[in-house]
Amino acid sequence: MLQFVNYLLNMMFQKVIVERSLSKKIATQIEQAILDKKLPVGSKIPSENELCEQFGVSRTSIREAIKILNAHGLVEIKKGVGIFVKEITSDSVSDGMKKFYEHRLGSDYKLDLIHARQVLEPGIAYYAAISRTDEDLKNLRYDIEQIEAGDNDPEQHTKYDIQFHLDLANATQNPLLVLMIKPLHKMMPDIKSQILQKVKDAHEVGNVWHRRIYDEVEKKNPDAAKEAMLKHLLIAEQHIKLVIE
Repeated sequence: MLQFVNYLLNMMFQKVIVERSLSKKIATQIEQAILDKKLPVGSKIPSENELCEQFGVSRTSIREAIKILNAHGLVEIKKGVGIFVKEITSDSVSDGMKKFYEHRLGSDYKLDLIHARQVLEPGIAYYAAISRTDEDLKNLRYDIEQIEAGDNDPEQHTKYDIQFHLDLANATQNPLLVLMIKPLHKMMPDIKSQILQKVKDAHEVGNVWHRRIYDEVEKKNPDAAKEAMLKHLLIAEQHIKLVIE
């Protein structure tokens, strides 16, 4: 019996690889140096030999640490040249968050995604109506024109539908709201494509509500902009349920 239990334990657990733990610690230190600008954008990271000497570890640990940094979008590996610090952009951050969300949520996240948007985006419309500039209005008008021009082009329609919501976030003048909403919208193209294919009046309904949201933002009417966005997203939830069914 004891032998059988030992066998099960051996099958259940794997040996702890110390190198992996070390690589994470190394990656964390290099990442902090990048964030503190001790390693500025465009600068070359020390060679593998130099890093091995500084950290007192093997090449394996260093290579694993570099893989982690590369996956996080912090460094760029140029073969035969070296490893360089990349600029951290909203796209690099949101791409990483999108991958994380999709990994954690799996494939069945459509309703979770629209519910998250229902929490965030009415507030975004509210503050966009308060803080928008003439340039913001110009961007939003252009988005709406491109959405409507793309009624027979699902790819264009989807692209500018997403851009409309991102430009609303930009109109709040709050960069945190942009960073919060961007990865959610990067998860939208596939869902939006399904809605446009399967829900007959999705184009027309979306166009109506984009116009209403824009009108309230233009008039600097935050409460009405918030309400219009919520209604828009409640209809979007109904469309998603039709797609799921």
